[in-house]
Amino acid sequence: MTIINAASFSERYGINIDELSDVAFRIGVTPTGPFLVGGSVRRFILNKPQDSDFDVGFASAEQLETSTALLIEKGAKQTTDTDFYRGFTIQTGEKQRVIQFLKVAYGTASEIIDSFDFTICQTAYDSENLIFGDYTLYDLGRKRLAIHRVTHAKSTVRRLLKYGNQGFTVCNGCIDSILKAVVANPALADSNIQYVD
Repeated sequence: MTIINAASFSERYGINIDELSDVAFRIGVTPTGPFLVGGSVRRFILNKPQDSDFDVGFASAEQLETSTALLIEKGAKQTTDTDFYRGFTIQTGEKQRVIQFLKVAYGTASEIIDSFDFTICQTAYDSENLIFGDYTLYDLGRKRLAIHRVTHAKSTVRRLLKYGNQGFTVCNGCIDSILKAVVANPALADSNIQYVD
């Protein structure tokens, strides 16, 4: 894993961290959890608008329950509850935010992002640091999709198409990795799973 101080990164590259920090503050992000993970952190790194959901990972199931109660207390409305995440909407200033509390992995920020499928998704923010997978920054810089692990193949394929539409290159190696994972374990292609897309 790679760890970079978020304030130093923001200053060095002239990328405003206020929007990410505001949402992190409202959720109660700390170095011991919860953590912002995935797309919102990737959008920050790439200096893209925060125009999608904010995924949140937790140190434990107990922390998830405490954070759920606190977010509802702050005016959030729960919209979804699946085996994999709880969805909320909350007003921040003039924007309505979609927040997804992940229920699929618990632990440190590094442990949570180690469970993610694509290397470009292996991003986290703990209110002080940005945490990345071993190849995340390399693959983000090349706009390349590479598989880290496959746990829900249909979701990974849907996400592959989504990221392809966002300008990331889908190479044969990425497709081969998905196919080999499904051949090795056909249960990964279970169609009844409503995963985090």
